[in-house]
Amino acid sequence: MVLAWHQLGRTLTDPLRNPAAQEAAMVQKKLQQVQARAAELAAQREVVSQVPLQ
Repeated sequence: MVLAWHQLGRTLTDPLRNPAAQEAAMVQKKLQQVQARAAELAAQREVVSQVPLQ
């Protein structure tokens, strides 16, 4: 059990020791959110452009 606690402690402190890695992960997540939203908007724009004008 000592080994498990040691590994847990190391896992919890790694992001605190390396804030750049934590920031990179947040930037990556934000990029994925922006890409997903851009895809949604592109799909909506495509649907609107297919609606026939009266």
